[in-house]
Amino acid sequence: ICFRGRCTATPPPTRYVATAMPPADVVFIDACAAAGARRILDGMDDANELVPIPFAFRYFAQDLPVGFMANVTTNGYLNLDGMSTNLSGVFITSTTAPNGIVAVHAGNLATTAPICVATTGSAPNRKWVVEWSGAANRSGTTNTGNLVFEVIVSEGTDTIDMIFQRMDSATSRYTGLEAIPGTPGVGGCPSGTTLTTFCTPAVGVRIRYTPST
Repeated sequence: ICFRGRCTATPPPTRYVATAMPPADVVFIDACAAAGARRILDGMDDANELVPIPFAFRYFAQDLPVGFMANVTTNGYLNLDGMSTNLSGVFITSTTAPNGIVAVHAGNLATTAPICVATTGSAPNRKWVVEWSGAANRSGTTNTGNLVFEVIVSEGTDTIDMIFQRMDSATSRYTGLEAIPGTPGVGGCPSGTTLTTFCTPAVGVRIRYTPST
């Protein structure tokens, strides 16, 4: 089997497993303060922007090349199927587009501060960080709550970490991963509930998704 430019007898990972008590080195990274940070979608509702991934990584059974355009939304998720969308009512797992959803706190949100996108560290150990530095629950034209959360993708290991820094007046949303075809997926709720169940991660909750065969 050829994987990552070398021959191996070990099949490449095709799924993720979630751990709600990851290693202590899974810490919040202030992407907004990182050198070269990109600040997008500040003070917006149902908006999105395509941003390039800085390094290649394997997501479920699909290898995404450097420069692949990830779709980042104000609604607490990004999707890795190449589709530009700003839907607030996404479902995982579902073969209905968009797919390849990385749902951190996915639901009807608006931003009250920028989403910061940054790359930290040096190759081959970089981290790609997408931080919702200020978000709020959205109902009609009303914003409530103060939410700060992020997702971190690690180069080389392909681990995906979600960290919830501030969750004032948070409501239940989707948290988990969905493969690019729409299935399979893995839930990230600390209670171990299924993907079809919303949950409300508490402040300080850290979830690590580790590739597995």
